Amino acid sequence: FTKVISKNVKVIAALTDAQKSKARLIMSKKKLTLGSNTKYLLNVTASPAVYDAITWSISDGAETKVNSYTGLVTTGSKRETVTVTAEMDGKTASCVITVAPVTSEDLTLNSDNYTKLINRGYIGLAQGKSVLLKGVLAKGKVYANKKLIWTSSDENIAVVKNGRVTAKGVSENLAGSAVITVYAADNPDVKKSIEIKTFVPVKKLTTAKKTIKLKTGETGSVDKITINPVNATNSAVSWTVTSLTKNKTADSILTIRESGGTADYGTSISSMEFSASNVLSLNATGTGKVRLTAAATDGTNKKVSITVTVTE
Repeated sequence: FTKVISKNVKVIAALTDAQKSKARLIMSKKKLTLGSNTKYLLNVTASPAVYDAITWSISDGAETKVNSYTGLVTTGSKRETVTVTAEMDGKTASCVITVAPVTSEDLTLNSDNYTKLINRGYIGLAQGKSVLLKGVLAKGKVYANKKLIWTSSDENIAVVKNGRVTAKGVSENLAGSAVITVYAADNPDVKKSIEIKTFVPVKKLTTAKKTIKLKTGETGSVDKITINPVNATNSAVSWTVTSLTKNKTADSILTIRESGGTADYGTSISSMEFSASNVLSLNATGTGKVRLTAAATDGTNKKVSITVTVTE
């Protein structure tokens, strides 16, 4: 028959002395890392199972304690390495436990879409938009309380609930910044922070002329891009240049430069940013059709395109 000797050991009675002498104890964990002020129940099994009591003990002088009957380990706040031993009829099994109080290094902060920006130290967030931040405490450690608390340094700018950060409008719809902090519920010194920079997003890009017609040798210009709203935080735009004529490159059709400048950008303008108020000068060098696309650089992906047709 099977009988439970303690809440975490099962043994079977009526074995011979020879069978008992061959018995061995098997510990559920040989090594373990626990956080401070944490409880953990160790288990042992006897093979073959025998009917006898299990006694638990721990290294002398340890702040960590073990219940001598159940094997329940309770750590303190001290960083230490101890050995917990289960003994039965002269047979023993041990577990080496490292008690490592949780520090800020044990708290990670990430997000599915913004981890690179977190590593940079801040996240730009358009007003009204939100991002889900994730905090993980004591990964790989057994720790009693993994609950996290989230706070914002300025809830007029950004609010946070369970890691969900939402950028709010502020007075006069201006941009601002707030620091979002996550910390361990039972130790506010274990924390991580990220700055949230809110901004007024671009809602629309427009231009006076969406089509331009030139003859080879003529010059023209792309007027400034109008950004709506006028108080959008970021007024820069990036340009892409695409040839719409088969077997012809854009720079074989147009030479592009910033108005008043001397450098010919050609298609390299695609890697540059300009103020939306900048005017681009065009020089028609060959026949064909080219599309110029201006895009907002604040992450809203708002765009406007101009088609330039050059004929002989």
